[in-house]
Amino acid sequence: MIKILSLTYKNNNSGGPYKVALDYKKILGKSHFYVKLLTLSNNFYYHYIFNKKRIKEFVNKFDVIHNHNIFSLKNILIIKIAHSLAIPCIYTLHGNLNKWSMKKNKMLKYFFLVFFKKTFNSISLIHFLNETEKIEASKFINLNKVKYIIQQNCIDVYQYKIKRNNDSFFKILFFGRLDDKKNFLMIPDIASIFKKNHINDVKFIIVGFSTQKNFNQLKDKIKKLKLESFVEIRNPVNTIEQKNTLFEEIDTFILPSKDEADSISIKESLASGKPVIISKECKLNFDESCHDFIRIINDPLAQLYYEEIIKLYNKRDEIKFLSQKIQHYAQTNFSMDLINKKLPSIYLDCINHTHVLKN
Repeated sequence: MIKILSLTYKNNNSGGPYKVALDYKKILGKSHFYVKLLTLSNNFYYHYIFNKKRIKEFVNKFDVIHNHNIFSLKNILIIKIAHSLAIPCIYTLHGNLNKWSMKKNKMLKYFFLVFFKKTFNSISLIHFLNETEKIEASKFINLNKVKYIIQQNCIDVYQYKIKRNNDSFFKILFFGRLDDKKNFLMIPDIASIFKKNHINDVKFIIVGFSTQKNFNQLKDKIKKLKLESFVEIRNPVNTIEQKNTLFEEIDTFILPSKDEADSISIKESLASGKPVIISKECKLNFDESCHDFIRIINDPLAQLYYEEIIKLYNKRDEIKFLSQKIQHYAQTNFSMDLINKKLPSIYLDCINHTHVLKN
């Protein structure tokens, strides 16, 4: 049995990376792999200094290390130990080397990449989510020295229902972390246009994890614009049952992100048969045949999002008949079936081509 140590986040609070790690565990479990998801606590540093031998013994139980959090010092120390034991390591970047992400804590991230340059150049495989991510990350990691693959995030489309509850309101869902990257504070701006135009039977539902600061910012803005009847903030959801209940209630999904690597929530919305209105920075692959249910906004203007929502609002009955077509698109383009057979071979290939860190 092949044993994989997956270094990931503690839970869904950090968005897609945790879900991807969890999905990989489920897929690989069907192919007789053993996957351990691990989030290192701060106690790790104590053991690394005073009981490193025990950590080495633990790491040596695994055949592959998969890191889902590139800027974790704890994770990079595990990777260094793995290299000393000739254990291959895979990195999934999840957009952390994208141009937008690198602007945040820029100097600290540059220092991290330079200080651990040798370690990064000794990774067995880097997993990019799309071509854009590869191009932007190549400015920081020498891809002439590291093998890589490009594989989008996939989801279990068959878990998602395509129902719509009877409701007199037209409901728009924002489903994601409440942070600057997701541009969540634009939602009240869009809602205020509906209020200004006296369109009162719409409601924006905001669901996602947040810091207290960002949550307060959002509440204050809603209060300032007097949008309490237009915008509803709800507690985060995790389970597929909770997600299905949420998606059954809404008519369309919106994500005005400033940057995305490969949004899981967009794909969950499409799997639920819901049209999406998203920024071009979401980098979703689509063609003109999808125009009925995938609307791309090229400029970060609330008015443009309003105009696209209104188009769907004015033909809400037609949207219901699109649901099966939308879910079929999801099944064809990013169903888990697309990687079920491919994923085990990726890990096996890394084991057969172990890259040892040179001293």
